Amino acid sequence: MKATMYVSILLLTVVLTACGGGGAGESTTAVSQSPITVPTLAPLATAVPSFLPSSSPSPSLIPTLVPIPVPSPAPVPESVTAASAGLLISEVSSNDSTNAGAWLEIHNPGSRAVSLSGVSLRTRSGLRSWPFTVSSTPVSFSLPAVTLAAGGYFVVIAKIDDSVSNNSQVAYLSNGEAVPFWDSNGAVELTFAGATLDFIRFGNSSQAPLSSSVWQGLNVAAMPATSYSQSLVRPFPLQANSGSAADWLQVPFATPGGRNDVPATAADSDNDGIPDTAEVAGGTFAGLDLFAMGARVRQRDIFVQVDHMLSSDAGITPRKEALQKVVDIFASRGFSIHFDTGSLYAANFNPALFNLGGGLGGELMQ
Repeated sequence: MKATMYVSILLLTVVLTACGGGGAGESTTAVSQSPITVPTLAPLATAVPSFLPSSSPSPSLIPTLVPIPVPSPAPVPESVTAASAGLLISEVSSNDSTNAGAWLEIHNPGSRAVSLSGVSLRTRSGLRSWPFTVSSTPVSFSLPAVTLAAGGYFVVIAKIDDSVSNNSQVAYLSNGEAVPFWDSNGAVELTFAGATLDFIRFGNSSQAPLSSSVWQGLNVAAMPATSYSQSLVRPFPLQANSGSAADWLQVPFATPGGRNDVPATAADSDNDGIPDTAEVAGGTFAGLDLFAMGARVRQRDIFVQVDHMLSSDAGITPRKEALQKVVDIFASRGFSIHFDTGSLYAANFNPALFNLGGGLGGELMQ
């Protein structure tokens, strides 16, 4: 830029000199001109920085490899099917007729839920209506595809009445007019994919299971022929399945849908339908602590669960004053009645305020 400006100024000076100053009115006499000499300007040198090596060279950077932890693959849970779940027949009812409704209890002793899809009950059948004939060979009844929770119980009952419906705890079985049947003698078998899951044989029955290895030795003793309140049970706490009569115990109080905690020697001295063993501290009946709820030996106890609509209408809400009057009247007649209205009057277990810990009070919608 500086070299360009210098040349421009020099040319302007030469031109003005040749023209005589360029003033107005000046003489225009021609003057002989000598050639103009323009000096050549050498380009300015550009300083280039030079880098001198350091006496101690910088160390070269070597990347450090940091290991990235790779998580172990999550274990894939083993698929649980009816064949691998170890399902058990845990209780078999006594039964006195084809239209009484024989029932059995299925228990899932495992730690994971299992579907009963594909499981069948194999036993003799009987007609639920006239002429009430009984089959001489076993018949299969399919179970519904319900899911049995870990540690849970499921009750299977002969479908005597078509108006009843299955639910998550109970299934009613029939093949037309034929329903599951046994009396003081019989055999009950759970099957899946043509194989036996569990089996029990009692009385003088000679029925063989589909898988012959599941039963060893003698039959369990016959059940009463004219009673419907007793049962054969795998007693609580549950023992390993030996596939023999040693696994079973006959008890005077059935516990369908609950743990089998009634001893074979249990009695009912006050005739209230509750074994005396469940009316003392530490005793239970089908897993229920009735003693904590108010049951006592030599006291006829009645337990009533009161369900009601969830509403602000005081006319359909149970009144604790009215419930207490009923309690007092029954007590004057020698009965101890215990109401359960859930959390209606007490948030937690409180028999005095009619919360026995299991009521559905206030949970039913209009």
